[in-house]
Amino acid sequence: MPLTMAGVYSRSAGRPGRDMSIETEKPTRPYRETWQELPWSRPDSPEPAELLTKTQVLDELRAAGHDIPVRTFEDWAAAGLIPRGLRRWHDGRAASLWPRWVVDLALFAIGLRTAGRSLAEARDEIRAVDWPTVRSTTIAPPANRQDAQSRFDAYQDALGDLEAVLERLAALQERITGSPVVTVQVRFINAQGDRVEHAMPLAPLVTESPQE
Repeated sequence: MPLTMAGVYSRSAGRPGRDMSIETEKPTRPYRETWQELPWSRPDSPEPAELLTKTQVLDELRAAGHDIPVRTFEDWAAAGLIPRGLRRWHDGRAASLWPRWVVDLALFAIGLRTAGRSLAEARDEIRAVDWPTVRSTTIAPPANRQDAQSRFDAYQDALGDLEAVLERLAALQERITGSPVVTVQVRFINAQGDRVEHAMPLAPLVTESPQE
């Protein structure tokens, strides 16, 4: 039987949605940590495979549908929403550089602010994530309605592929416990604490009547 939506539980439910993606507030003190320092990276974090200039980071955000001014990006760093870049030699001159995960971090910040999080709330949630280990581009919001529909269609297709796997796991679980599985539930929890749950009721077991 197909997976059906069992519930959506959002911490931000009921909050007024407003576009605060590029709003900033003056911090009480500027944050000065670079992406190589805590809380952004641990001492044992590997060196990023690719580093981006400020222009490249902003180009990546623009490609995702967010035209962020340079001044806003700099204000984010001062407010502790993103780490500061490291000054290194790049293409024949010194430049501030960031790892690629800062693009995902910035997209996450935009999503939080648009959802109604205050600057302090967004900063606390952002700085609690281990960004060097985040799967790249998974949190980038849809750039437009067509992109959103395409992602939803891909999600539905993946759920269809998952059904056969869950049915097989349910059968194995029944063999382990000796008791029939009646429902399989799948739960996704994001970094904001929002939950999406799917349920797949299983067909009842059919037992054959003994031959007379």
